Amino acid sequence: MMLAQDILTINNQYKFQRSRELFQRSRGLRLRKSVPMRARFDLEDRLVAFAADVIVFTRSIVKEYASDRIREQITRSSMSSALNYGEAQAAESRKDFRHKTSIVLKELKETRVGLKILARLNLGNQDDRNTLLQECKELSAIFATIIKRTTLEN
Repeated sequence: MMLAQDILTINNQYKFQRSRELFQRSRGLRLRKSVPMRARFDLEDRLVAFAADVIVFTRSIVKEYASDRIREQITRSSMSSALNYGEAQAAESRKDFRHKTSIVLKELKETRVGLKILARLNLGNQDDRNTLLQECKELSAIFATIIKRTTLEN
């Protein structure tokens, strides 16, 4: 069993790593390629990191009329998934929680389709886009399972 001090140490290491990644992003460096295993189960942090990575990715896309629209849309939908999960954590009932998590799933699916459109148009870095698509698929699967389980429990 982990002691409170061990948990604080792990949490501090994670915070340091995330702040280093954010600093690197602010310097124009590439987005991260993997999520530390201990962070894979903190959905809020994972959704926030996903939204931030989408924003970083969209900055690299050529500015044209159509690409501007899709960039804005996937930025909004990826941020909305994180923000709606924050609302779901403060849900007033199981039904409210299920509704808000279904909005998270809807926004993730919207982001996934936007990333697929960018892939079809070959816009943005292919490796970064594939990383984002994979993360989006994993998050969607997690939220689909959460919704399914909360529906079955009623």
